[in-house]
Amino acid sequence: MPMMVARVRGAIYVRISSNHLQVRYDLGDGDNILALPNVNISDGLWHDISLSRFGNQIILKLDNGDRDHYAEAWPSNSFHLLALDGSAVFGAAQVSYNPWSGEAYVTKALRQTCIKNVRYQGHLFPMDKGGVGELPVTVEKLINADDLCDSDACAGIMCPFGSCVDVWRQHMCMCDLGKTVENNICVLVPDCSVPRCVNGDCVMINEKTSETWRCNCYDGYQGPYCNGTIIEPGAATAGATTGMIVAVVISLLVLLLVILVIIIFMKRRRPTYLLDDPDDDIRETVRNYDEEGAGEEDTHGYDLSRLPKPVDHGPTYRPDGPDRPYVRVDEPPIPEPEAMPPTRSRPPFPHPSEYPNVGDFIDDRLADADDDPNAPPYDSVREYEYEGGGSTAGSLSSLQSSSSGDQDFDYLNDLGPPFRKLADMYAGGNEED
Repeated sequence: MPMMVARVRGAIYVRISSNHLQVRYDLGDGDNILALPNVNISDGLWHDISLSRFGNQIILKLDNGDRDHYAEAWPSNSFHLLALDGSAVFGAAQVSYNPWSGEAYVTKALRQTCIKNVRYQGHLFPMDKGGVGELPVTVEKLINADDLCDSDACAGIMCPFGSCVDVWRQHMCMCDLGKTVENNICVLVPDCSVPRCVNGDCVMINEKTSETWRCNCYDGYQGPYCNGTIIEPGAATAGATTGMIVAVVISLLVLLLVILVIIIFMKRRRPTYLLDDPDDDIRETVRNYDEEGAGEEDTHGYDLSRLPKPVDHGPTYRPDGPDRPYVRVDEPPIPEPEAMPPTRSRPPFPHPSEYPNVGDFIDDRLADADDDPNAPPYDSVREYEYEGGGSTAGSLSSLQSSSSGDQDFDYLNDLGPPFRKLADMYAGGNEED
């Protein structure tokens, strides 16, 4: 009967009353009882008891905690705290205190039973004096308690039927599941009138077959008697699956980090170009230049057809008459020579499919231009000024010194005040002479 005592009235008791498991708790609003009335816990077998509290919610589980082995209470009051007096925890007894001396004494206790593996919030308590548990607690007093829970009640017992079952220092002869005792013999019962399923419910099936009953196992159990546990399909690989997920996430993060580093590295290596307007360039070696005269070029009044050289060497005819030859007016006509040297004829253009040689084509056109006597520029005589006989320019070799007497600098006085010093200088020299 583990019990936790609060400072004023609050307390929690786990006890066995009339062969049934009960929890009596007081969070300051009075006694409340949570029980498992449909389960006989005084059957001499080992049972696992779990008690959980979340605020004012109390959860009680017996063994697997299924169906009748589970109870829950959730009061609507506002009491959520349980103040313990010195964190006192008592096992298998109800303890009271003398209000004058403060001495503790046992008022109620379990008899002929055994408790082991007591845990608080998952941590193990010591069960004897000097024992070491997982919490910093010690056993201060043991009353009517032994250190061991051994029982050998079935030693040397021969059951007339079934097998011997140790029910804590007592023994019982019991038949196997699905059987009952008739005339000191265990006989099979073809229905669900006797316990058959360890962790399940017995149901009847078609009586025409050899099997007339079946166990519907609770969640997590399997087997014909529901005495085996089920391993979830993903339980064995849950760790590996979690590890794989973590590995994939880490790999993705590393990949994103590598891509980010590469992008930053490429941006740093890429040169930065300043997109400046050419008109804003102020370097001395750069000037805006328009060789056509700032947009004043003539694109309409000039005949561009006169620039390309005609392929045919024949005369050009006027557009107003096919029989009238075109006469050039920009130069004097060239008399026809008596005998013109033969010109080299250009070979015909190859067919586009023959892939002509561009170099040979350029050489042929250059040869045609060099050998054509009628092609500009036309030869003419240009006379320019020359030095020598008949030239008004004198030779440097004819220069000679002359006397200063032939020079007259009086005209400097007529040039005004800016030349007065120069006139005085030269005029003074003449006076000395």
